[in-house]
Amino acid sequence: MNLLRHFVILALILAAFIVVGHLIPQALSISPDRFSLLQETAAPDTTAITKVLPFRDALAQSIPVLKVTTRRHNPIETWTVGKGIALPAYLLKAQRKIIALGGHVVRMEELNSTRNQPAAKISWKTATGDTATVEIHIGDEFLEGSSNLSLAFVLDAQPSSAEVAELHKLSIPLSILVNPFDSNSFAPQIWTQQVNTEIVAWVGMEPHRYPWVSPGPHSILIHHTEKEIRALVEDVAQKLPTMVGIASRMGERAVEHKPLLQALIRSIGERNLWFLDLTNSRFSRSLEVCSELKVPCRMSQIMPSSKKASEYLQAALNSALRTGNASVILPLSEDNIEAVRAIIPLAEAQGTEIVKLSSQVVQQE
Repeated sequence: MNLLRHFVILALILAAFIVVGHLIPQALSISPDRFSLLQETAAPDTTAITKVLPFRDALAQSIPVLKVTTRRHNPIETWTVGKGIALPAYLLKAQRKIIALGGHVVRMEELNSTRNQPAAKISWKTATGDTATVEIHIGDEFLEGSSNLSLAFVLDAQPSSAEVAELHKLSIPLSILVNPFDSNSFAPQIWTQQVNTEIVAWVGMEPHRYPWVSPGPHSILIHHTEKEIRALVEDVAQKLPTMVGIASRMGERAVEHKPLLQALIRSIGERNLWFLDLTNSRFSRSLEVCSELKVPCRMSQIMPSSKKASEYLQAALNSALRTGNASVILPLSEDNIEAVRAIIPLAEAQGTEIVKLSSQVVQQE
């Protein structure tokens, strides 16, 4: 009995050695393929980084970003953008680009900057599910071409020879608003000799108090048919063949009347012109109609007679620095020309470019 028991124990021990001897070589002989797979699993996942970089770069270029910095112990990048464009405008650009790239904005929030410069944080998610967050800061450097001030003069009377001479001395881009049907303000020498100047037709349109207040002959009235409006625009084009756009003179009731605007804007668009609404009417539908008909359009106003040109121009410069663009339309006079001459070095110092009206109208479109 003892001999049988010893035999069974010996058999069990021998079987255990056989099993162990069979398993250990298998455990030790890992193939290169299996080893490579284990390495890939253990390594950090770089797929998300590879996918997010093109998205990030395309977004940064579209804003555009002047400088990218990172801080220690903070994984969020800081994107520095140029002065001259308001922070909400940068965020809107970013939002549009993110959507165009197939992603969506997760969160936007403004930040309190210690440098008293506007800043915000934006997070997005790509179509593949990757997420990223950056901080956008307005820097000290002015973004080239981002701040514009358009300058224009209105000819509401026959200019004097002194005014013409002083106007010709201004070496900056200018727009001249001319009433094509008023012989007293129609001065061909202004726009035939002035370098870097464009002509805008200053066309009468029906005001609120019409007929007690008249915009003058050859004006556009709300009872006019589309054919009559088209004929009026044709007359304007013959008077001012080099004009780049049409601006409203009076016309509060006209710009609030959509059928009239549709006829006028269609005719303007057919000639590749733009429209400038100077009525300052809260109920104007000009931007709405221009958007529908895909014609460049802008709203502005002539400097009120109660304002001083120097103060008005300084306020416009401040606005151009803060928001990126501003426009000034002044009655033509020697004093106003001198005020414009005085702000030229100030504009250069702050990085604001003086442009024609058409530069801003077409850019806005």
